[in-house]
Amino acid sequence: MSGTTGTAPAPPVQSGADEPLSKFFPGLVIDHSQDHVSQQANIIACSVITWTAAAVFVAARFYTRRMLLRVWSWEDWIIVLSLLLSTLFSASLIIQAVLGLGKHIWTVPPQNATPLSMAGWFNLLFYFLSLWATKLSILMLYRRILVYPWVKISTTALLAITILFGLWTVITVFTACVPLTAFWDRSVKGVCHDNRWYASTSAMHISTDLLIYILPIPAIRTLRLRIRLRILLFSLFAFGFLLCLISVLRLVNLVMNANVVDITWDFVTPAYWAAIEVNFSIICACVMTFKPLIVKLFPGLAEVRLSSSDRDQDWGLQDHPPTIGTKPMRTPQRTEDESMRGEFVNPDGDGVGEHRTDISGSAAREVGQGGGHSHVGKTDNGIGNGTSH
Repeated sequence: MSGTTGTAPAPPVQSGADEPLSKFFPGLVIDHSQDHVSQQANIIACSVITWTAAAVFVAARFYTRRMLLRVWSWEDWIIVLSLLLSTLFSASLIIQAVLGLGKHIWTVPPQNATPLSMAGWFNLLFYFLSLWATKLSILMLYRRILVYPWVKISTTALLAITILFGLWTVITVFTACVPLTAFWDRSVKGVCHDNRWYASTSAMHISTDLLIYILPIPAIRTLRLRIRLRILLFSLFAFGFLLCLISVLRLVNLVMNANVVDITWDFVTPAYWAAIEVNFSIICACVMTFKPLIVKLFPGLAEVRLSSSDRDQDWGLQDHPPTIGTKPMRTPQRTEDESMRGEFVNPDGDGVGEHRTDISGSAAREVGQGGGHSHVGKTDNGIGNGTSH
């Protein structure tokens, strides 16, 4: 029997119809007083609860983007794809639980060995695919909302790295054993990846996560936002670092269980962390788009009174506020409604006009310097910088 969590497969075994699986794990200490102990219900509950939470956040993202902002972009479709892949991941984990994951290996019916291992391979595949899709969605979001040239270049480079890493991971999953059937059938002679491959892949995954969540911080720090909006933005993006912590905890647990023999019991904790990681990553990607929804529900977050000394430091009231781009531009008069949104500034101003969009693309205001009149309209993508006229 191979991997039971989709995150760190153990060596496959092939059992006869009546041979107990414990026979294939020398050193296993059998304690029949534990025969009726099971974590199967916990695995199923973890899978269902974490997936449901992710689905709720995707639904909230749909409401925010499609209903409030009237936009829907590629990164939104990709996060829906990630949720579908998470659905398959969660389903395969539940199937594993039904087949014996969460029970001591000597109590698992021998005939379950092959289907349990096969479900483990699919679980591994959908685990990586869902995380990959989520990373792509976040990076595509960055390309729309972060308009510093150096940030766009960094985002493009990281996007390329993520695509290549994802392709490499998928290829190695399909070559987890050569031939692949050796992954779940010991009667087939083959060569399989050892646990060091899964640990190194997880380490690379965590590294790209850190880069992804660190990337927007310098750009956000340059924004001259009111205090509560600044805290709100940093809070939305800070969710990613909690995800990195979850990934680290999963990796540590993975390493600690590298040499266990009661694999259907000892790999339960890594299975929990994998379910949390896959679905929480989707939640993080959705939370980044929630500023319009949060301000709509809690308008007080965007309202703050500034003292006369503080007003000069507020980006919207300064003569030459820093921008997310390369050129400082003249600041137009701002209404109270604008003060509640906290816009990004389009750096592509050509001296004729300015275009501001908030981090979630709820609205844009263009101010012509020639005629001195303005109008308000939606951005074309609802997330990033629009085009100045």
